Amino acid sequence: TRAQLDKALENKRIVFGIDNDLLDKIAQQKLYHSYHTVARGVAPIDGKNGEVFDEFPRQREFKLTTKKDGSIDFKNLNLILDVKAGTLLCTITKPTQPVDGTNVLGVTVGARPGREAFLPQGKNTRPSEDGMQLFAATDGNLVFSDNRFHVENVFVVQENVDNSVGNIDFSGDVIVKGDVLEGYIIRAKGDVTVKGMVEGASIYAGGSITIMNGMNGMKKGILESKNEIRSKYLENCTIKAEGAICADSIINSTVYCNDKLIVTGKRGAIIGGSCTVLRCVEAKVVGTPSYTATAITVGATPEILLRRNAIIKQMEAIKTEMSNSSHNIVYLERFEAAGTITNDRSKLLAKLRREKPINMLKLSQLSKELGEMNELIDNVAACRLSCTQIHPPTKITIGHASTVVQDTMNRCCFFYADGEIRVSYQ
Repeated sequence: TRAQLDKALENKRIVFGIDNDLLDKIAQQKLYHSYHTVARGVAPIDGKNGEVFDEFPRQREFKLTTKKDGSIDFKNLNLILDVKAGTLLCTITKPTQPVDGTNVLGVTVGARPGREAFLPQGKNTRPSEDGMQLFAATDGNLVFSDNRFHVENVFVVQENVDNSVGNIDFSGDVIVKGDVLEGYIIRAKGDVTVKGMVEGASIYAGGSITIMNGMNGMKKGILESKNEIRSKYLENCTIKAEGAICADSIINSTVYCNDKLIVTGKRGAIIGGSCTVLRCVEAKVVGTPSYTATAITVGATPEILLRRNAIIKQMEAIKTEMSNSSHNIVYLERFEAAGTITNDRSKLLAKLRREKPINMLKLSQLSKELGEMNELIDNVAACRLSCTQIHPPTKITIGHASTVVQDTMNRCCFFYADGEIRVSYQ
């Protein structure tokens, strides 16, 4: 009977999860000699562990690209993962709450809580205010080491820049402890330091460039710096610097320098090629006794002249636009005064009136910049070429004046005065 079944459960102290419908069915249908589950507990639900969801892979993989001709590009290996300050690196989730269970005796069965996720915060990273996200605190190369994300603002190459490293494009400083081999490119927003030498490669830096053992560009190497360039020697390459250039020797190279060119090391020679320098040139020797053609230009650089011409064209375009706008404003104001102006013309008149002060401000800014450019170009009085020895047929240009050295001269200084290049002796 059902009463007997209830008594049997009571004797075993089973009080939770009892299936009363099944007990009734067993008694009514006499379901003997078989097993039935007449009471079932509720299993505990353990809390889920917190998780980390990465926005970037923790292990860097080579990604070879294919060139247009179908060949594999082995120089761009994507070894650097360049991130900007504020880039989201990863997100963590909180562990879920555990839910306790109950067995058939009515006893609570405890559930295990989930573990908190570990936020992999390393160098130059920052957590969000709630600690649930991790961001880059600065621009740099994202690496994962020691179970943490780090943003490195200095990229260090332990050996040579070759096919094991590939080209480098980085937002911070780059240090190469070996050489930079032929055909490879380094681009950095910070400084670039090469402790070895550079062979037929190209280096572009937002800061300074320093090459400990010199560079042979093989007539295709390029150095471009927004600050200064220092090298033991520079040979068969193109060099551009916003700041000073300092070297022991410069041979058969094309040089553009918006500050001083100083070649006064052990050899201190400028041989062949051309040097265009904004301020002054200091060297021990210019040219060679074997009549190597060498050109030195002191004063405005081609970049400054191009920028000045661009400013002049831009100012002329704005003046033309302002003149046309003034005529249109006068024309439309007649309709406005007569009260016959249409809605479209009224909108056009309002637009022209708004643009007028904007164009005047642009013109003022360009005029100021043009004045600064003209001052740089015209101020050649302070420009100098100083050398211990200079050989023919070196061509010297200062401002608008040029001269060619006809004989070897010693301890001399070339400068501009009264519309011509003059020489003083030390």
